[in-house]
Amino acid sequence: MHFKEFKVKVNGISLAFRTCGKGEPLVLIHGVTTCGLEAWKHQIEPFSVHFELIIPDLRGHGDTDDNIGKIDDLLILDDLLCLLDRIGIKKAFFCGHSLGAAVLYRLAIKCPDIIEKMIAASGCHVISLPKMIDMEMKHWDIERLKKEAKKWIQHLKKIHKHTHWEEMIHRLRSYLLSYKPLSPEDFSKISVPVLVVEGEDDMYFKNRSYRLDYDYIKIVHETIPNCCLSVIPNAGHSVQLDNPKIFNQVALDFLLSA
Repeated sequence: MHFKEFKVKVNGISLAFRTCGKGEPLVLIHGVTTCGLEAWKHQIEPFSVHFELIIPDLRGHGDTDDNIGKIDDLLILDDLLCLLDRIGIKKAFFCGHSLGAAVLYRLAIKCPDIIEKMIAASGCHVISLPKMIDMEMKHWDIERLKKEAKKWIQHLKKIHKHTHWEEMIHRLRSYLLSYKPLSPEDFSKISVPVLVVEGEDDMYFKNRSYRLDYDYIKIVHETIPNCCLSVIPNAGHSVQLDNPKIFNQVALDFLLSA
């Protein structure tokens, strides 16, 4: 796949992004600890048949630097809006994973006119995170990762040019501890068509003891007027990587439907 590679100055950083394909713009927004090409590697080829893909690396990830040293979905939203303004995008389709889904929900509330349709993949945490913060802190414990995730750490070192992996985890832990979840009132402000995609085995989505799946689905379905849901089997939090065949089919069916 041939990409055009760019960097633009937004909010004091040099934001890297790539484009490929032809058609209406589709912006792919990755989650934490990954980067654009890595997060969407199974989607790029089939999606680019129908859309011009815009694939940014979020601040502090991949080839994009950072001047503040924190992860924040409102800050990333502002980066995204500045990027789209700089490249002249007035309206687009959007697909976001995890943190990317959180950013898109906030985009839909703040700037609905820019969204044609949006996919929120693995976004259950936008409501459920406070209930699972203890589990999250144990999962993202740096000493545990050093012992149990050595191959993953080496992978982080390869894909992130500007941020040391330990610093990235520190930023992530701070983000999780300070995260303010969206409320039903927030979701009621979303008027654009939304496809919610969850992996059946996602630790957020399947933890019945916290009623996370029920809370999330109930709220989005009761408050977002134009919302549909797809639960992907044999997939965890990285739903687009774990079961790309079904994810791509569901996503394209939604994006291309009249």
